[in-house]
Amino acid sequence: MSDPDPLQPLDFSNTEIAFSSKSDKELKKTAWLFSMMNNNSLVQLFSKVGLWAIKLHIPLTKTIIRNTIFHQFCGGETLIDSQKTIELLYEYDVQTILD
Repeated sequence: MSDPDPLQPLDFSNTEIAFSSKSDKELKKTAWLFSMMNNNSLVQLFSKVGLWAIKLHIPLTKTIIRNTIFHQFCGGETLIDSQKTIELLYEYDVQTILD
């Protein structure tokens, strides 16, 4: 892929282009997740419950976290795990930050 023209301003108004790398299912899941995250009471509750569940090694806790919050914001746990996501994003001219 070519690098974006640094002199051309970015246009985020065309959502068809902005979200072209995502399926309808992924977009619906993301919309649901962010609607939950907009509810401060739910965020506070699930943050406490999540930490408690991790400390007590409650089954499926890591799976639930990985399939919701982690999947939305992280490409993987290791560089090797992240490689597939990095390559997919690169196909759509999206740069990644590895930190």
